[in-house]
Amino acid sequence: MASNKNDGKTTRRGSVDSVGVTPEEECVKRVRALTGAILELVPVKSETLKIEDRKKLRGMVCELNQLFGEQNGILREVRARAEKRAPIVECVQGKPKVSYADKLKRSSVTVEVQPKVKQTSDDTKKQLAEKVDVVAKKIGVHGIKKGRDGAVFVECSSKQDAEKLRVSVAEKMQAKAREMKKSNPVVCIHGVDAALTAEQVSECVRQQNESVENAYENGEEMREDFKIFRFATPKDNKHAVKNVVCSASPKLRSILISEKIKVMWRVCAVKDYSNVLYCFKCLKVGHKSKDCEGELTCKKCAGGHDLKDCKAKEAKCAVCQRTKIPGLDVKHEAYSQTCPARKRLLEEERKRTNY
Repeated sequence: MASNKNDGKTTRRGSVDSVGVTPEEECVKRVRALTGAILELVPVKSETLKIEDRKKLRGMVCELNQLFGEQNGILREVRARAEKRAPIVECVQGKPKVSYADKLKRSSVTVEVQPKVKQTSDDTKKQLAEKVDVVAKKIGVHGIKKGRDGAVFVECSSKQDAEKLRVSVAEKMQAKAREMKKSNPVVCIHGVDAALTAEQVSECVRQQNESVENAYENGEEMREDFKIFRFATPKDNKHAVKNVVCSASPKLRSILISEKIKVMWRVCAVKDYSNVLYCFKCLKVGHKSKDCEGELTCKKCAGGHDLKDCKAKEAKCAVCQRTKIPGLDVKHEAYSQTCPARKRLLEEERKRTNY
């Protein structure tokens, strides 16, 4: 990594130096210096440039283009972080300050505690509180949630805390404890030719896009990082296209979402995809409407009728209403952009994803 000395202190590209110079400012400074040098080489009158000056001029222009490429890379990174709703970092004298809550979110590890005998999640939670002394063991815990078949999920402060909890559960309880592994991000490639197969899409992504091809030594390595789940047909499908829902490794995801990719004869946008499964019949998660055995609930007003038959003037969210949290805003449609329940589900999905 290139570095420049400034008043006895080293400043690296892509970081903030001791006096608070950002990468963008450093890049602009270098662009201005190159521009000034180029202007000095250009004759005021219509004179012929010397051969060595022409070579210098070409080299400077190439470096200028490279600098603008770096600038674009910085902007893409900022945009990607904004889409992930990354915490805002305040830089003071070159040292980033991150809130305590954001630190906890970054390092937290979830442990599943599954009882060996048939019981409810409430029973497992009660036994866990009685038999595992998190204070004496110095185990940092953020929270605990109920799961299926009597299981509970414990969010620990760190990997070390998760390991201590796992050992304690094995010693004190009739249960198994395991660390929940984070899954790869899920992305959606929009507007792929409907005639293409999954294998053809994979090959196009690798061979037609230089940034992807340069990131992998061979096709097999790339295929390990790229798994197609399914194809989805857009509602207004005028151009015989389909969307491709797939998982990508953190490295490959950062490449795909930073720019549009070429797939056969089309240029396609790639966006992060939420894998939360919503039911629009009972308005619960974890299953589809066709498999639902729950009661019909209106998405707009929480009534017992279909949305198309709703005559309510004011919206009321059944999902937020079920949480029974005092003061929670319920005056919106279920799973709308402003729905707190939807935001919470997406945040939990982000925690389970390895970005």
